[in-house]
Amino acid sequence: MEGVDDLDKSASFRGTHPRVIMRTLCLLLLLLSTVVTAESVTRLSVGPLVLQLPTGWRITGNSQRVESHGPDGQILIANYASLIAGAVPDPAAHVLETARGFARDRMPGLAEKNGKVLRPVTERELPDARREFSAASQGRRMFRDYYFMQYLLTSKQGMVYLTVEGYGDASKAASYFDDVLATQQWID
Repeated sequence: MEGVDDLDKSASFRGTHPRVIMRTLCLLLLLLSTVVTAESVTRLSVGPLVLQLPTGWRITGNSQRVESHGPDGQILIANYASLIAGAVPDPAAHVLETARGFARDRMPGLAEKNGKVLRPVTERELPDARREFSAASQGRRMFRDYYFMQYLLTSKQGMVYLTVEGYGDASKAASYFDDVLATQQWID
């Protein structure tokens, strides 16, 4: 093994056997592909809510209003509203009351305006006394099937309102976004 005994102890590859160089490069490529695979999700942060979107989503905006564009042309708009600390004696109850009012008074009209309502506004309890309200509609735009979905998520101090629109089947899109919402994490 000529050259192996004469390895340069510096950081250069001079005098290093070609197999050692190839192994090092292969390990670096393997490490790089692992890092790329680990980043196969996009983190969407809206206020204290964090969702994991699959690869291909582009996100713009700030912590109060975020717009995301999906790989299949979907558009997700997220808005966050929070209470001022100490504004009300029981913030969680106030947030829930406000969310229920919005879900009852505004979400049904928006769902009907965007097509046939496939999922009327539903309320679901989440861990840590949080709530999710959702609705889904199917319509036609530009001679194609179009969907419009709404999600309202409550936290202890605020709420996040998400709208998702795109072309395709509303049932499949709702199932897809229900899975995305299952990844939710709250930092509060």
